[in-house]
Amino acid sequence: MIYNEEQSMLRDTLLDLLAERSPPAALRAWRDRDGCASYDNDLWQQLAELGLGALLLPEAHGGLGFGYLGLGAAMEALGRHLALTPTVGSTVLAGELIERLGSDTQRATLLPKIAAGTVFAVAVDEGSHYNPAAIGATLEDGRLNGAKTMVLNADLASHWLVVANRGEQLCVALVDPSTSGIAITTEQLMDGSCVSSITFTDVAVGDADCLGSGCSRQAVGEALDIAALATAAEQLGGSEALLEQTVAFLSEREQFGVKIGTFQALQHRCAQLFCELELAKSALLGALYQLDSGSINLASDLASSASHAKALANDCYVKTSNEATQLHGGMGVTDEMDIGLYLKRSRVCNQLFGDSRYHCDRFASLAGF
Repeated sequence: MIYNEEQSMLRDTLLDLLAERSPPAALRAWRDRDGCASYDNDLWQQLAELGLGALLLPEAHGGLGFGYLGLGAAMEALGRHLALTPTVGSTVLAGELIERLGSDTQRATLLPKIAAGTVFAVAVDEGSHYNPAAIGATLEDGRLNGAKTMVLNADLASHWLVVANRGEQLCVALVDPSTSGIAITTEQLMDGSCVSSITFTDVAVGDADCLGSGCSRQAVGEALDIAALATAAEQLGGSEALLEQTVAFLSEREQFGVKIGTFQALQHRCAQLFCELELAKSALLGALYQLDSGSINLASDLASSASHAKALANDCYVKTSNEATQLHGGMGVTDEMDIGLYLKRSRVCNQLFGDSRYHCDRFASLAGF
């Protein structure tokens, strides 16, 4: 349950690039710019050239086959630098849906585009909270109707995948954003990222635009759980950066003529954060390792492992950002400090693909409680 040499090299390469191109301060500038866009396309093109879009995909479709631990290493690097990219929405979620549900022709056509950096957006959520079981959008007689919320990267994506009901089954429809009958609004969240709400009114969707001949709820659930694990990896990267910055600050800040890092009470608080970070990391790496090794039962175990890891990562990131803000004193709440950027990002990540309440409830239900 540790990164191998190739995965560690991938993480270190991304860290070097992001340190130069996307330090946390860049998020502040991105947040304050005119207009709203979900990611920096110039940065994404550089990351795509490094293979970020191709991480999970098989070599037959232009991928690198780095596996899920490789994905975790990459997401950890992105989380450390608060880099806004379409990795989770496009590389992970869209790629997993196409890989699981697409026909041979669709996989051969669409997956190489993702590998090359073309951005896809996936529309699932319809309410104010994550609940993939509550799908109200419909695809009947070749017409798509419904509304989606919290869609990642839809404002800049060239392809949309929309989850809707088609008779008794779910359907994942490939939709061109320029099709008539679509209304989209994009808003900026508290951390500077952007999400979209989309309304579909009698949007024409042909049979050839649906992934595969049918769609199982299990396949959609598996893709969403892997996206949750990728988000958890980003959260752990942010938590690690917060803890490192806080320990460095405590080692430098003087109060009453001594370094405040020598105060035992503050040491205990940092030690507790370290323990919670290690617990969350173990749950995440365990799930990713099982996916890579094929030792996990996708039908019965993936949901439980994903909920375990995401709930711990949610709580770890929120607590670490809270403690880091407090331990930095009054400066921690100012906008000039990077700590506040991580705190806001922690709140947004907490809601993506399920907050702690959702995942704790699901984990308990799956365990028979």
